[in-house]
Amino acid sequence: MAPILANDVTLVLPDSAIAVYAGEQNIIEIPIKNSGLQSDTVSISIWPNNWVDLKTYWVTLGPGETKKVSLFVELPETTEEGVKVYTITSKSLETDSTSSLPLYLNVKRRTDIILTEIKLNKQTLLPGEVLSIQSVVANLDRYNLLEVTVTTDILKDGKLIKKSETVLKLEPKSTGTSTVFFDIENVYEAGNYAVEASIRDSLNKIVDEDETSFEIKNHIKISKEVTGEWGLFYFKKTIRIENQGNVRNSNLTFTDSIPKYMVYFFYPSTEPASHEIKDKNAYYYWEITNLNPNDSTAITYRLNFFALLVALLLACILLALLVKYLRRPIMVKNHRGFFSGDKEVSISLHIKNRGKKPIKNIFAKDFVPSVVKVIGGFDTLKPKIRKREDGIDLLWKIEKIRPGEEVILSYKIQPSIEIIGDLELPKAKMMHESRLGKRRVSISKSIIIKGKIK
Repeated sequence: MAPILANDVTLVLPDSAIAVYAGEQNIIEIPIKNSGLQSDTVSISIWPNNWVDLKTYWVTLGPGETKKVSLFVELPETTEEGVKVYTITSKSLETDSTSSLPLYLNVKRRTDIILTEIKLNKQTLLPGEVLSIQSVVANLDRYNLLEVTVTTDILKDGKLIKKSETVLKLEPKSTGTSTVFFDIENVYEAGNYAVEASIRDSLNKIVDEDETSFEIKNHIKISKEVTGEWGLFYFKKTIRIENQGNVRNSNLTFTDSIPKYMVYFFYPSTEPASHEIKDKNAYYYWEITNLNPNDSTAITYRLNFFALLVALLLACILLALLVKYLRRPIMVKNHRGFFSGDKEVSISLHIKNRGKKPIKNIFAKDFVPSVVKVIGGFDTLKPKIRKREDGIDLLWKIEKIRPGEEVILSYKIQPSIEIIGDLELPKAKMMHESRLGKRRVSISKSIIIKGKIK
């Protein structure tokens, strides 16, 4: 051991080189002893100061006291093997005397293969981007080609996400790079991820390893695809919603609207959570919950027009029947006068063709009860008279009535007996032949003639 003297304080250094390992933290304990009778403070320094550090640069010792100074040595992994020389200098604050002595460090390596660095192209990423991981490996051996396996693991909260292995053949004193690409898919949730790289030699022994990290950011992206399909009497609308982001258990509200007059035809396959009417539209709201990345759901509803078709068909039928009714020939039975003694009462039958086609072979019939008698008054067409026990039938035949034409048949009656009160004369009847050769019947209303008041 070679002593360094600063007054009576001795700093003892070893005579031989001290073994240190590159890439590791080496601690060298150096004893310091005060052999004097007085306390002393000594400053200690080392040169060069690259990769070395003293735990303390000042030591105060009492008489006869011994302390140890810790020297930390941490050389880069790529440091060449061999002896390095450092100079340690001590200086007494009491006497101002200075002494220097060399410190020999024998640099060694536990392996000639080292992982020098892990390089990432980005520290923060979003889904859809690609992470590039480059593990740089150095062969420090001067003479031998070495083959190594580089393993790259990507982990989230300790769980392995992806594992990749690359074999490198490294020439002496050369470096190689293992490159791994990691596609950031939206199934990977946001958070911090670890990248662990390790090197195994030909004996499958791990000789070096390192780690780094990156972050995947939150990315919210909800896509919507709308399709429509026309069918027989319906329109079907499908809205497909997909979570293309990386946020799990996404909850959202989807809205769609239709004209408010269409609410009667709205038939959803999934009932909406709520709806409201605003202005001229009806708005429907669906609550979508727990939609995970890459998951999709569909909202489907129909506008069913079958009921509308049935309603329109019924309306058309009713309209057709109404038009047919309004265009059918009509017979109206009227009278003029009242019964008083031998006073005559005029009866008229009005037959009108309200259609757009002529009607043919028209037969009109009216019954006159026996309490009155027909006394003529056939101003337009004379009827055929047929007697019955309870009265007489008046029968007219008309060859044709043109569209819009009206024919009036008339006759006059007198009471056969004294009539007190009202007399109701029965309904008149008209028959004609349709375009299809079928017989059609029209009937008038009955009439009431006032008689003598008793």
